[in-house]
Amino acid sequence: MTQDDSIQKEDSRASGELFLVLDLGVDILQAGLATYNKQDEKAAILKYEQDLTPQDSFQKDFCFDEQKIFSTLIALISKLDAGLKNKVSHCFLAAPASYLAGRVFNFNFQRQDPQTAIDLRELENVFIKTTFQIKDKIKEDIKQRISGVSIHLVDGHLLNLKIDGYPVSNPEDLTGQQIAGQIFYIYTTEDCWQHWQKLIELLHCREVFLMPRFWSLLQTLPVDRGIIIDVGYQQTEISLKRQNLLVGQSSFNIGSVSFDYVLTEALGIGLSEAREIKSRYLAYSLSNQAQNRFTEIFKPVRQSWLQGVVVALQGLSPNAILPEKIFITGSDDSPIDLIGDLKNVLLTEKLSFLDKNRLTIESLGARVATQDKEQDASQNKGQKVVLSSLCQIALSFFKNTSPIARILKKSIKLAH
Repeated sequence: MTQDDSIQKEDSRASGELFLVLDLGVDILQAGLATYNKQDEKAAILKYEQDLTPQDSFQKDFCFDEQKIFSTLIALISKLDAGLKNKVSHCFLAAPASYLAGRVFNFNFQRQDPQTAIDLRELENVFIKTTFQIKDKIKEDIKQRISGVSIHLVDGHLLNLKIDGYPVSNPEDLTGQQIAGQIFYIYTTEDCWQHWQKLIELLHCREVFLMPRFWSLLQTLPVDRGIIIDVGYQQTEISLKRQNLLVGQSSFNIGSVSFDYVLTEALGIGLSEAREIKSRYLAYSLSNQAQNRFTEIFKPVRQSWLQGVVVALQGLSPNAILPEKIFITGSDDSPIDLIGDLKNVLLTEKLSFLDKNRLTIESLGARVATQDKEQDASQNKGQKVVLSSLCQIALSFFKNTSPIARILKKSIKLAH
């Protein structure tokens, strides 16, 4: 680093607002120190650290080992800057949907007096009624998987707002018969929320924003419509975006560890050794004979994963046309080199794409790395795709001065 580079970095930290971006992956934990510069309205990651997630930290749905995860995470934050305590204003954290879930819900209210101008108090009442209704819906849905749980609403994001069918950014002083829109609610169980509360206390930030990983990725998808396939540790999450809105989300229980397990069974080895072999396989650093052998070993789980994607896409859009742009991401960035196989399968399956001739599947990490021009080239390899997404979400938060987000947050607190 040159002296000029050092001065530029110090200046950016002095004139900007420091915040944290944290990615709690099931296999990798990442922590980034970022800054928001109010003058040029830009946010950038200054530095980041990562470590393997302690083994067996994430367990069943809404249940994880907080001591293992949080101690590793706090250690990473300390590496970023030993003097960070009480200097970081905000934190933006993404975690797997099994521990921070999220769904889009519609709301629709008929006004008693359509000639009266709408004010923020009326909008607040709409949000409060909606939030209580949605909390009951979420509880009923989760009961089908987990019995005897209480739901904690974590946060909410207003996706769109309409008055009599017309989109508006702020309904104040407008008149109309109907107030409608969509809200993305983030939620977890009350037991799981106790874990998150402990982390919030450890971070010493003014505000901490928690969200599912798929939501953070969707916010920076480089197109207004597309599909994200996030290959996690134990499961794969698929999100569908149209007109810059999340319109569907699904998952199935095959992830990167599924490929590790087939190696442990076939070779009689442990998980750590299996991961090492898989990494060498992905890097094509094995002999041709070994590459071919492991390709055959991976074949059954590869086929199961491909079929899982097809079934999920069919369920997400049974009667509608799918966007032709697909982005894949995960701990390995291009897990088990699935991109080529996936395209061949999707072209032969009975799925309706907007234009099959233009069907593209690419690494989301590589795309973010290409766009993220301000980052150091040595870091710019797509490995911190979620951190980059969180940085963009933070930028939107710092620039947003609308009172509507504050009103929605207040309604969620009242529903606790």
